[in-house]
Amino acid sequence: MFSTLNARLADVGVETATIGFFSWLGITYSIKVFWAPVVDRLKLPLLDRLLGKRRSWIILAQTGIATGLYLMAQVDATAAPEMMALCGLLVAFSSATQDVAIDAYRIEIAEERLQAALAATYIFGYRLALLVAGAGALYLAEFWSWQVSYEVMAALVGVGMLTVLIVREPTVNHFAAAQDIAHKIEQEAAKRAHLNPRVARAVGWFYAAVAGPFVDFFRRYRELAVLILVMVAVYRISDIAMGVMANPFYLDFMGFSKTQVADVTKIFGFFMTIAGSGGWCDGGPLRRAENPAAGRHHDRRNQLAVRSAGPVPARHRHSGGGGQCR
Repeated sequence: MFSTLNARLADVGVETATIGFFSWLGITYSIKVFWAPVVDRLKLPLLDRLLGKRRSWIILAQTGIATGLYLMAQVDATAAPEMMALCGLLVAFSSATQDVAIDAYRIEIAEERLQAALAATYIFGYRLALLVAGAGALYLAEFWSWQVSYEVMAALVGVGMLTVLIVREPTVNHFAAAQDIAHKIEQEAAKRAHLNPRVARAVGWFYAAVAGPFVDFFRRYRELAVLILVMVAVYRISDIAMGVMANPFYLDFMGFSKTQVADVTKIFGFFMTIAGSGGWCDGGPLRRAENPAAGRHHDRRNQLAVRSAGPVPARHRHSGGGGQCR
């Protein structure tokens, strides 16, 4: 969504500095850990009764994604960039929430020996979705318009929603699996007996279900806890902030058409990613990738893109008066 959005913004003439700010929408995927406990514990009214805990959250997230994409199709990015950013935030937040719910569903739907196959299938589906939302959106924008492109993407979310309605809910006794949390809720509520019983239980639930996992995390890792959280949060910041500027670079700076960008970066890049993944699964490179230092790969890739650009044309430089790019 973000690379396509930035391509659209560059195509309609939005300033490069503004496009860079839009890239921060991607940070939602790094901080989804903060609301993941809510997704894991909270039952949605009505939807939970109809679909179950996991499927109800997935449907809600997909509804947010489809709504955000449709609204983005109707917004003029040059006239109302703030509204476009809000719609993009809705899509980003909903998409990150969907990731949390799907991960929980995948873990609970099958036994442990099938988890590797499920994870591989999930990643393959993710790559196919990137292909459709990347190359497909660019083709539609080239031959029709960006509005049609986003409306089609919003409609395609229906494929995922239909799938959720067809598949079964995991047969997991969530109450039995979370008896420790239920007991902690009662304990925390008892400590707040001076409050209204419903308020006391709500506060106890928040402490046990939301704050509890973080408290447990800090108890386990002690002085390393903050360092681990910081590493998780900033691991891909360079890629989020700069990597998503690739499409504006190709379209605006290098002068390629949307079709050319789709052919090379999306179609060709998709098959090279799938082919190259085999070389990373043979053991050696994978072990090195698990090292935190592997994060330098993202930064080096971005540096290579900068060096390959050559001299910056005058129209892309900052003006002497401190004006923005473009």
